[in-house]
Amino acid sequence: MKALCQKAVFLAVLIVLVSGGCASKGVAHIESMAAAELAIREAQESTATTYAPLELKIAEDKLVRAREAERQEDFLKSKRLAD
Repeated sequence: MKALCQKAVFLAVLIVLVSGGCASKGVAHIESMAAAELAIREAQESTATTYAPLELKIAEDKLVRAREAERQEDFLKSKRLAD
């Protein structure tokens, strides 16, 4: 069970890292945000809340900050936080 959680967290992190593209000012990074949202949702649905609650909370907080940066049209910061 713990190994499954570790694999889910690893997969979530890997998805976020691999989905990163070139950062360019003034462009929303939809793929980065979508990948981060998917990774967090998958982690929430797995046993990450039990075995990696701190890491999950950090990822959720970064996603909230990335969304806020996107609302403020700070797309570079948004992408950096989502990756």
